[in-house]
This record gives sequence, C-alpha cells and structure tokens, in this order.
Amino acid sequence: MVKLGERIVEKGIRLLPLMDLSQVDTSQARPIPEAKSKLEIIVHAMEIGMGVLGHVDICIEGYVYSYGNYDELACILNGARGEGVLLKAPREEYFKFCKRHYQKTLYIYSLEVTDEQVQLIKNRLEKVLKESFTWSPPDDICSFNPVSEKLEEMYAYFMVQCMPVTFYKFRKTQFKLYTMWRNNCLLFVDYLVSALKVRPLRARMTTFPSLYQERLESLKEKQHSIVTDCQIY
Repeated sequence: MVKLGERIVEKGIRLLPLMDLSQVDTSQARPIPEAKSKLEIIVHAMEIGMGVLGHVDICIEGYVYSYGNYDELACILNGARGEGVLLKAPREEYFKFCKRHYQKTLYIYSLEVTDEQVQLIKNRLEKVLKESFTWSPPDDICSFNPVSEKLEEMYAYFMVQCMPVTFYKFRKTQFKLYTMWRNNCLLFVDYLVSALKVRPLRARMTTFPSLYQERLESLKEKQHSIVTDCQIY
C-alpha cells in the first residue's frame, strides 16, 4: 500500500508547478542581503529533488520560522506525509546553511508592517507554540541529499551542527501532522500572516510555494502594497 502511495505521489509531483530559476545568477557567491523589514517571507527554490516544488518560511525580527517534515524517520510516501516540525533559527546562519548544504536560491520578500502588526504575528505564533514541545534530531543515516547524491544524516541533524536552532513538535493542533498537499509550510505561513487581515497576502486556495510566489511577485509590483521588495540570495 505504501509503495502504491509513493508511485501516486511521484506521478503527482511531475504535474505540479515548478520554481523558475532561469533568471538567477549562480556564477558567484553573494553576500547575505540585509533585512529591509521586521517581517519577511522567504521562498526557497532548487533545480533538483523535491526542492523544485519550493518551500516557504517566515522571518520575524531576525529569526526564521520554518515548518516541514524535518523528522525524516517519521515520514512516509517519499516525505509527502509525516510528523509536523517547526524550527526557529537565526536569519543569517539559516540562509548560509540553505545555500551551502543544499545550494538553494532564496527569494526574500519584505513586508511593510507596523510594530503593532508584528506583535499580532508574534501573538499568533505564541498561541500555536503553547501546544508544542522541543525535539532533538538523531544522527541516523536516513536522508538522501540530491546535491551530494549520497545518504547522510537527516537535514535537521546537520542544522544542529551548524547553528543555534530549536525544533518543535506539536501535541495537537492542525500542525501535528504534515502533508505535502495540505498541512505544509505554506499553510503555516498563511496561519501567521492571517493575523494581519490583509486579504491579498493570504494563500487561500494556493497549496504550493511556487504558485504563492507568483502572488507575492504580483503584489510587489503594485503601488501601496504590503510587499515592498524582493532580494535574491
């Protein structure tokens, strides 16, 4: 049954929208862009592996919050389903890790918000963390790195070796279970930004970061928009 599910997921992935990296210059290393806002949305992109579907994080006052299936020992269906895990890491160290370990391209969208709006986001985050507990990733060899093309320790374990990072799992709430097609990274970001009550910023029926990025790009081009800038790293 699991093998059948994996084949269904793999077939579905081939039909999904992919990230467009054609305009990204990767010929030389770039310095990490300084934050232009207290609130940023970060869209990840890769040209190989599951990264072609994209990933999205939120950065609040210098700390990145990233939701995903980081406990790879608890995943099934090629990572499409598993236990939901939230990580908190310093912005600069996290960006460096994403670039070095998985050669990701990061699109960093700045949001124009007031201190009061940032506090609304923090309140929403505090609410969901009340139903969480900290988790430490083991050093089991269980993850395939598409960049190095070899099996290695899980992604989360490498992060612990490289930076001060905290992982959370959930006792209940909708984020206890991660699914690629619904309870994913975009749903978590949408849950937080919904506190701003800015309708165009909501993910609504959008499921994957590659489509949500199109919305962010569209908002960036409009006058008096909450999305004011995009930096690429």
